[in-house]
Amino acid sequence: MDPRQLLLQIRTLMRALVWTGTSTKVFGSDGSQFDVGQWYALLILGQAASAADYIAGAAWLGKADYDTDDPQLCEQELLIRIVAIHALNETSDPGIELPLVAWRTTSRQPGLLQVQQEVMRAIRYLGIDDAINIQLLATADDELELVPGGYARTLKFQVWCNSLPYYPPCRTLNATAAGSGNVSLTWVLPQGTRYDRVGLVLRYAAGSTAPTSATAGTSGGVLTINQASATVATGAGAFAFAIFASYDDDWPLDGTADSYSASATDTVTAT
Repeated sequence: MDPRQLLLQIRTLMRALVWTGTSTKVFGSDGSQFDVGQWYALLILGQAASAADYIAGAAWLGKADYDTDDPQLCEQELLIRIVAIHALNETSDPGIELPLVAWRTTSRQPGLLQVQQEVMRAIRYLGIDDAINIQLLATADDELELVPGGYARTLKFQVWCNSLPYYPPCRTLNATAAGSGNVSLTWVLPQGTRYDRVGLVLRYAAGSTAPTSATAGTSGGVLTINQASATVATGAGAFAFAIFASYDDDWPLDGTADSYSASATDTVTAT
């Protein structure tokens, strides 16, 4: 992933989280938002699903450093800011503890530390499958800040990612003659769960050279997004197949393919 894709992936992962033992989402959509302070380049990753009692945003810090040996790799610091507030008075919480340590119930919003735990749960889903490496940095910047009605904290992460957009491909395409002019195909779906993957495209051509784009050759039929096998009636002869994963580059997503992964290919002689 490149830096833009990474932020949107984190946002998508966070908004898929539900509180343990419930179907209630931890973070909802962008609705009314409370003040997160003077903070720059803020992308709202998520906020309380039912009320603006906690919020998380993200920004890149500084300029990316590019690997001199591989310019497609870059290193950058990612900031994630969390704010949690509670509508409390000095009688109910004289030490202003609940915005920090409250544990969520049906009648009480979580404190900052529980929200931070959920943010980290989303971060842990990221890794090699997403073509990134991310780790939390322990710095003085993550000290608690007292804000009106609650607390804020800014977490700093060191990220190694692609400098260019990355689109995970399908892997291990296997084409087998199935008789009567049919070809049976199986493949392994792209690793990870990407926010922007919208489909699969199967193409084939006569001979031993597979189509090199998602529009070349002949269509192998309409595929569903998580389909992992297909049968194509090619007729007898030698054929080369290619499968591409398709991705939506727009934000907000519109569900249409804008970019395609590299292909997985195989050849077969149908009988």
